[in-house]
Amino acid sequence: MNKNKLKTQLLIFCLLSSSLASPTIRAEDDSPKGEQSIEHKNHKNHERMLEGLDLSEEQRKAIKEIRQANKEKMKQLRSEQKTAREALMAAQKSGSTSDSELKKLFDAAAEKRLALEKARFNNMLDIRKVLTPEQREQAKEKMGKRFNKRKHDRK
Repeated sequence: MNKNKLKTQLLIFCLLSSSLASPTIRAEDDSPKGEQSIEHKNHKNHERMLEGLDLSEEQRKAIKEIRQANKEKMKQLRSEQKTAREALMAAQKSGSTSDSELKKLFDAAAEKRLALEKARFNNMLDIRKVLTPEQREQAKEKMGKRFNKRKHDRK
């Protein structure tokens, strides 16, 4: 029985390591500097994606407004996701948390991560609406190249 509990905890730990420790949403501490670095990284990623799309001044303004409108929501979602992940890790470290409670905490952390990913996706969709069909095609090609590069870098 004790071996099964250990196996379960090990499995949960492995799942945590692979699915919740994403460097793109992870802040090492609660300091504003940690939060700023995440925002800075996300902003740089967006800028890189839009580079070379020959955006008009109107498009740039619209994209900036979209980002600004979602900034606080994204910050809140990152904070909630971090809190849920930390609660799960703390419960796991305690060693006395039941499997059912660990599963609840895992589900809560996964739910927060999904909410964050959905918000990012919706933000991207809003930005796409501002682009012309040609710019969308260029952005799609850049995303494909970036995805393939990441996939290749992992090997």
